[in-house]
Amino acid sequence: MSVNIILKLFIIHYSIFIILAPAMAQPPTHMVTYGSDAETIEGDDDFVQIIFIRIPVQAEAESSDALYLRIFDADCGENLDARYTKTWNTRTRFRLFGGKGACSRPGLRKHSPSNADMSSGTLISDETFGEDPFRDNQWHTFASFNLEQGEKIDDFRYFKFLVEGQDGDDGNRFSFVVSQKPNRTLLPKRMEIYGFTPTIHLPTTDVFAEMRFFVPADITEITVHNFDLAGAVVGVDTAFRSNLPVASSGQNEWKETRVQLEPREVGRTCALRFEGGEEIPNDGTFFVT
Repeated sequence: MSVNIILKLFIIHYSIFIILAPAMAQPPTHMVTYGSDAETIEGDDDFVQIIFIRIPVQAEAESSDALYLRIFDADCGENLDARYTKTWNTRTRFRLFGGKGACSRPGLRKHSPSNADMSSGTLISDETFGEDPFRDNQWHTFASFNLEQGEKIDDFRYFKFLVEGQDGDDGNRFSFVVSQKPNRTLLPKRMEIYGFTPTIHLPTTDVFAEMRFFVPADITEITVHNFDLAGAVVGVDTAFRSNLPVASSGQNEWKETRVQLEPREVGRTCALRFEGGEEIPNDGTFFVT
């Protein structure tokens, strides 16, 4: 039986971001970040994940309670994670930013933002984990914060969650939520969590990733970029056509494909599907322009 991991993509002002949203009643999407000494052939092209949290200002008026960013399996060791030497040797740094400039700098929409862009804003929480049995396969409440600490842009508050693989060559597979409770998951209403270049982990052959995106009426072509898919099956689905061809990258290489859309397919939701590959587990990186 296939397990459906859903990632939703939305196009805003001609750039595309990916909203991380596990399908109802399905396992959560696991992201993966490798240590900085790893080979990019493992599927992580830069050893960094930049994730954004967007919450309507209206929610701030409705509640003054704290929010909590909770990480599942924050450490790099044993369960879920990938070891490539005899011992676990990788540390992963997690940081949460709010305040002015945290999410609005244009460079953050690029494939490879600068260090200045990544660390912009006001630091809210900062922790680094190596192998840690107290964090392994457990939920960890990483940060407590209030909506007013976010960067205000129009009718939303924004936060930036930065994950960096530091020394070592292991792969840290993790998931996270933003919750209204410190020790259980209660999602804030109308919250969106998104990124521009996620690295996705497919653990087995019965798991696939489906990346959904809304195409505005004035967009007739998208470009799908993918890295190190090891020959996985990739295609674009629309409301009227399925499996529009997308070139799948081999190991340690980028591929890009331009996909032309028909007039009846724009102004609607489309999807990019990723499954299989010559190696399982399979980790790959995506961005769409």
